[in-house]
Amino acid sequence: MEEFAMSTTDHSHHRLPHQQPQESTRTGGCWSPQGELPDGPLDLVGDLHGELEALSSLLERLGYSQTGAHPQGRRLVFVGDLIDRGPDSPGVVRWVADLVDRGAASMVLGNHDLNALAGKRKHENTWLFGHGPVSQGERVVGSDGEREEILGFLRSQPVVREREDLRVVHACWDEASLQRLAAVSHPDPTSALNHHRDLIRARVSDEPDPVVRTLALQNENPIKVITSGPEMRASAPFFAGGKTREEARVAWWQQYHEGPVVVFGHYWRLPVKEMVKDDGLFGSQPHDAMLGSGRAICIDYSVGARASERKVGRSSGSRWRSERQIRSSSAQSNGASDEGRSGSSLSFLKMTVSGSPSKGARPAMPS
Repeated sequence: MEEFAMSTTDHSHHRLPHQQPQESTRTGGCWSPQGELPDGPLDLVGDLHGELEALSSLLERLGYSQTGAHPQGRRLVFVGDLIDRGPDSPGVVRWVADLVDRGAASMVLGNHDLNALAGKRKHENTWLFGHGPVSQGERVVGSDGEREEILGFLRSQPVVREREDLRVVHACWDEASLQRLAAVSHPDPTSALNHHRDLIRARVSDEPDPVVRTLALQNENPIKVITSGPEMRASAPFFAGGKTREEARVAWWQQYHEGPVVVFGHYWRLPVKEMVKDDGLFGSQPHDAMLGSGRAICIDYSVGARASERKVGRSSGSRWRSERQIRSSSAQSNGASDEGRSGSSLSFLKMTVSGSPSKGARPAMPS
């Protein structure tokens, strides 16, 4: 196995690989919201949010080389939100793009990736657009050309991927939204986002209730449902993400009863001190539990909190992963044995942030 030496490699200065439109994400020159997952064993990685060092540590522990080679022929799948918050979003995108270009990985878009493509200036993406101050030590794009390379790679990616026994999405697997996205061809994800937004705005323009308007723009726009999930009116206003909110997230997986296992990110699975992110969606369920009727699992283990904790000088503790393996859901549902099925084991990999184990303690590895 090739020796890993990520700490001495600066991915931020590597050029992105030339991205030819992939067959699985392009149809007749138009962007396709759906892509395929490769056959064989997969390692699924949660939200990255610019945490290049954490990604390096995770892949080293999994036995991957810098170029994505694995002695067991495993491949990586990223559930989106490569960027924002962390110290090196450009480096993360460059590394993932290189892995994708080599055929060692695939990914789906998250809501932060989509915001970047849509040109939405947020306090978390000043590294990309230069519209405000960045965090201390945060790497920024060096030129317009570099920015377009990053956006060009993201622009070529789908919002969902699937195969017979597995589905991957950033926030919510919703068949109705996928059908609506597929019904009209678009050149890129931003075009799809804006097309549905404009239709909804025209319909609710006379609606006096701002919460109704906001919910319509979220729940009726298929690409927003897929990348950031459905929402409902909250029972009472609450403070989260730096502002008062009146719309709460919905545990859509409670109604997901049929189809392959869905792996998704977006929703913070680990509570983080003084930060409200999951709206109580997971209750007291174990952090590596299969959700709903046992056909969904969330693998966003709150890596996005690291940036906030660094700002206040609080340590996130050791960077480790949890791992859960399942058998092919199709084989399970049919009561069949997996013997002889190549690559039916899926390893769900989660980068964690909360909790500070005692010095020298080994991270827990749930079975």
